[in-house]
Amino acid sequence: MCNPPTCDYTVVHLNYNTLMQKTLLRTAALNQTLILTKPKCPLVPKSKKQDFIHLLSNALLSNSDKVQQFAEPFALLVDVISLQGKKALNFCISTDNPSDFELLLFCVYLPIANISNVVITPNSTDLVEFNCSVRLSCSSSGSFPFYVWFNDSSEVASGDRVHLTDDNATLFIISVTRYDQGPFRCHVFNNFSNYTSEPVRLSVSYGPQNINLKLSPPGGYYEEGTDIILSCSAASKPPAMFQWFLNEKALSHTGPQLKLMNIHRNQTGKYSCQAFNNKTLRYQTSQTITALGSISSRLWMKDGHPLQTTDRVSFSINNRTMFINPVDSSNHGTYQCKVSNPVNTMTAAYNLTVNYGPHNISIIGPSVASPGHRVTLQCTAESVPLANFSWMFNGNETHVKTSVYIIERLDAENTGNYTCTARNMVTMLQNSTVLDLRASCSGLSWSYLVIMINSLTLIRLM
Repeated sequence: MCNPPTCDYTVVHLNYNTLMQKTLLRTAALNQTLILTKPKCPLVPKSKKQDFIHLLSNALLSNSDKVQQFAEPFALLVDVISLQGKKALNFCISTDNPSDFELLLFCVYLPIANISNVVITPNSTDLVEFNCSVRLSCSSSGSFPFYVWFNDSSEVASGDRVHLTDDNATLFIISVTRYDQGPFRCHVFNNFSNYTSEPVRLSVSYGPQNINLKLSPPGGYYEEGTDIILSCSAASKPPAMFQWFLNEKALSHTGPQLKLMNIHRNQTGKYSCQAFNNKTLRYQTSQTITALGSISSRLWMKDGHPLQTTDRVSFSINNRTMFINPVDSSNHGTYQCKVSNPVNTMTAAYNLTVNYGPHNISIIGPSVASPGHRVTLQCTAESVPLANFSWMFNGNETHVKTSVYIIERLDAENTGNYTCTARNMVTMLQNSTVLDLRASCSGLSWSYLVIMINSLTLIRLM
């Protein structure tokens, strides 16, 4: 056996036994026993044993992954392999006679350097949640390094989104989330030393999510002149930008707060806010809050009397609209809509004009009058707008175009049929009625009067 020197070395004992056809490699300092299957080797004479050991020692101390060198006709194959993060050798030697073997015992001194200069290098530090992946590479100086990763104080383990490669020197995270921001540290160690990198933080943009709209003071109904503040918040990195809406129409105001000072009735409606992240390019819209003059009840009336549903009158589900179908003259009048909430009550009125007629035309006046008296005939009709009137006497047009026909002195020539015609210039309808006007005396009395007039006329002529 060999004694290790005083410097910082580890001792590697290499035992070769051709009878067992295996190579045993023991690393005393790491206390690890590894069984390596013997590779195929050319024959090496015993006389060349010392040269072989010298060459093998150089291979152990070199950084080569593979060394193949020996004078013809002999050859030596030395493969440096990586096993559990430690350098090891897969080697072989033969004698001239395969049945002749010799137990070889020798030692090689491998230098061990302390771990230092541990640095994390990310391929990117500006990431978007769910859209990006990141690779963190850990580099270090020193012999036989082992790597352990930490996210803040928790050790990182492989999983669905997390992969450790290159003997744990590389950390790969797929579809980063906001919880992958770190700080990340890479801890590197061997049997003689350890070293931890400086923390590396990732910037993961996310959101907006969990948007919330609050109203202060709380409630839904406010008197005019009240001050109201609406506040909008959302989980977002970088902080979200906010746009405000009233009844689904964008307002000019932006920012996390909307202040309504000395509110008016025209500010009543449904308020909402929308959050936007200019890094993730994502939006989220809040719930709506109905503020100010929300209506809790509506009552419809006509001419001061409540309206009920009939075969011609109906109302919408929210009582916001009233329907009349079909419309007739009875629907003419003043309609009121009375709205109320816990704060106030208001009534709006509307005069509904229904054009109709003329209907129910009649002549008011005597059908019998005394001769020589003044007679007034009044024509009436139900009509909207008011009807235009015209008169006929015994089938002949007159010049009277008003609702009143006046006979200054009734005589035989003024008796007969008076016809009144009413016309509606909107509905373009007309209607007529007739009054048969007679004198109160009989036909003989009229003749007697005529005879008396004629007699007086003759006396004057004589």
